[in-house]
Amino acid sequence: IAAILSGGLTALSFPTIFAGHAFPRTAWLAWVSLVPLYRAVRESAPRRAFLLGLLWGVSFYGLSLYWIFTAMHVYGEVPVWGSLLGVILLDLLFALFIGGAMALAARLRSPRISFAIPFTLAWIAQDFLRNYFPFGGFAWSNLAYSQAAFLPMIQSADLTGVYGLTFLLLLTNATIGERFPIKLFAVLLVLVAGDFLYGHFRMKGIEAGLSA
Repeated sequence: IAAILSGGLTALSFPTIFAGHAFPRTAWLAWVSLVPLYRAVRESAPRRAFLLGLLWGVSFYGLSLYWIFTAMHVYGEVPVWGSLLGVILLDLLFALFIGGAMALAARLRSPRISFAIPFTLAWIAQDFLRNYFPFGGFAWSNLAYSQAAFLPMIQSADLTGVYGLTFLLLLTNATIGERFPIKLFAVLLVLVAGDFLYGHFRMKGIEAGLSA
């Protein structure tokens, strides 16, 4: 239940339009919505971690990729059953990536390091893999895209690509999941503040260049 709830809340953090109506922006959810998944995987063996990741992925992609049905059925003129099948198969395929990442994180768990490290790195690794494989990759629904309207935070993409902000989102959720250990929290504060300040000055520089 925790994994399914976590996936659903994360999906709601993305800009959403349904039946022509824009939902209220809830991008802030992405900074906390992974905490239930993190805490569940943190205490799980690799096999159970895989299942938790799979359930999270089914919930998340099932909601965030709903528009593919419309694209296939309305614009591609694919029959309803074919469009539904396409969405379901994509949902399961990308859920497998998350499941594999969570199993890997659980496998790499060590008492010598915070679980935040394998959790974050395994997630970003699956993001990178999914962005290029299969069929040339599927980069939609990366976590960082949920912050599209938060302009100061996304400016760092010119340095780190989409992975930098994804890393910050994951690390924030992990820090909350670990109940704010001092060292991890200090690192997070420095990174988030640095990202925000870079974005602020980057935007100021762009505005100055446009007005010159």
